[in-house]
Amino acid sequence: MKKNLVLIETLHTGSGLEIIKAAKSKGVKIHFITAEYSWFECHCPAEIAEGINIIKVNWDKTSVRQEYLKLIHEQEKFSLFTQRDAFVEAVAEVAEEFKLNFTSSKAMKIARNKEKMREFFSQTFIPSPKYCYVNTKEELFISLKSLTFPFVAKPTKGSGSKDVIIIQSKTDLSMLDKFFNNESSANLLLEEFILGRVVSVESFTSNGKHHLLGVTNRLMGPQPYFVELGYAFPCRYENILQTKLEEYTKFILDKIEYKFGYSHIEYILGHDDVYLVEINARLGGGQLGKIMSYSLNLSVYELLIENLFETKEIDLDCKNLQAAACYTVYSQKPGVIESIKGMELASLFPNVLQVIQGLKIGDYAKETKDMMGQVAQVIATGNTPENALISAHSAATSIVVEVK
Repeated sequence: MKKNLVLIETLHTGSGLEIIKAAKSKGVKIHFITAEYSWFECHCPAEIAEGINIIKVNWDKTSVRQEYLKLIHEQEKFSLFTQRDAFVEAVAEVAEEFKLNFTSSKAMKIARNKEKMREFFSQTFIPSPKYCYVNTKEELFISLKSLTFPFVAKPTKGSGSKDVIIIQSKTDLSMLDKFFNNESSANLLLEEFILGRVVSVESFTSNGKHHLLGVTNRLMGPQPYFVELGYAFPCRYENILQTKLEEYTKFILDKIEYKFGYSHIEYILGHDDVYLVEINARLGGGQLGKIMSYSLNLSVYELLIENLFETKEIDLDCKNLQAAACYTVYSQKPGVIESIKGMELASLFPNVLQVIQGLKIGDYAKETKDMMGQVAQVIATGNTPENALISAHSAATSIVVEVK
């Protein structure tokens, strides 16, 4: 029976195109539903776009369910997927209604909302930072009586570290003004700033069985923002911490009834424990899918496509893996990009697998406050995650961005 993938939007980081390439490699017909065709037209190579049924929509006038119903018929097999955070809950609900392989609606709603997630796990043995929620400036000032500086402020929904800020003292509180200038509630999460390393556990769940693929580390940029400069996979930590990462992840996935798909759960490795930060009911962003594929010696995107249509028993050997890493280049200051030099030179460095261009000449590079303005990303390998990341960083230093 012919297979059809109904794909709702795509990511602008490039990994969205990897899903499309994986589906095409498996002979799957793609129906791409988008309100952002201009972006797709500019960024998707012609050889990848060929043969895709592109459906342009206005999401104010239609829904995921309506568009899915227009396409399906009994003569062929259909699956539904998205990576876009704004659509995952809607896709989960439709997938549940039509008994399709996708993350459950319950798991998605808990993972997507930091407030619900904190409340859901507050009565379990999983440690997490102390927190409170504020919707108004008055509530913010009341909360200062119980908060200790520094603390972290972040929206209850969001990704890519957008609008996540460390507040060091009362003089920094003005950085939160933009949250309270809207007519709607601020929906701001304030949480304890725990000293430690930021990591994530990557997993794939099929038929309710959780396959822990490995741990990803982070190289973070300077405060007060949470910008990831680099990351490497797979990492191992002190035995007690590694054991807790694995045990906590399995418990979390079981607790939210996670039945299918990738998950990307972030933690902080503190002085004496592992602290849950957030649950992402999807594959990690950026180029994480690519470095995992290099390391695992399989396409994580093809694995997903295969299991969207037919759940299979999975036998993954996650020991003695090659390490891989990605280092990201941002503009040093905001402005219109005049030139990008050193891309070809960076690709010639030892152990470098790929140099991926993001922003182009003529694009505006904004101030680097989140992970949305990559100019280039360098992927490299190594015998250890640390060496892979050093190789990626060494090559990235060749890339010079000039703005006006």
